[in-house]
Amino acid sequence: MIRFSIFRARSHDFRRKLVDNFSRVLERNLVRRLFLVVLLANILSWVLAFFFYRRLDDALAVLHYNIDFGIDLVGEPFRLLALPAFLSIISLADFIFLLVFSRKQSFRFVATFIAGSLTLICFLVFLAYIALYLINF
Repeated sequence: MIRFSIFRARSHDFRRKLVDNFSRVLERNLVRRLFLVVLLANILSWVLAFFFYRRLDDALAVLHYNIDFGIDLVGEPFRLLALPAFLSIISLADFIFLLVFSRKQSFRFVATFIAGSLTLICFLVFLAYIALYLINF
């Protein structure tokens, strides 16, 4: 019984610290808006990936185009899902990084920098999907 109460107290303390860190990360208006943009871009990239995947069926997909050499990477359409998976993993890792380091002195600068760079990465992934659409269809 004593061990259960210790576990319950520690889990309550963990939840309280997690909520405190979560609110500390999202207390800045700019960071909150940038993470909302990242979330919407992530959802949009998954929707675009599934749209491309369904539209290509069993045909091969052009995965990379180089100006000098033309089409240099062709593969199965399910490989189009790697880009939004990469974006989701990076987004989650950055947010966990911010939750862990939310008590540091220069946290506000780091939070703004990470949220801004993640927004830029999302924009580049969206541009990559536009290029993939123009090449494949």
